[in-house]
Amino acid sequence: MTDPHLDQRLARLEAIQADHATRLGRIEGSAAPSANQDNGRWQRIGLLVLAGLAVFWLLDELPGPPIWDRLF
Repeated sequence: MTDPHLDQRLARLEAIQADHATRLGRIEGSAAPSANQDNGRWQRIGLLVLAGLAVFWLLDELPGPPIWDRLF
């Protein structure tokens, strides 16, 4: 003996949930390519920064005066 109003509310909630899932899928599908391009750009920037730090570290490890004396 279930309440018919409860069954109707449950059916409406399930329909709303399915609608939200399809909308979210469409939003994620349309936003994915631009997000991947932005991530690639930031990855390149990060790699360039790391490469710069590695070069700076290697120059600092060379025998001779400290790197600050060589630069300035």
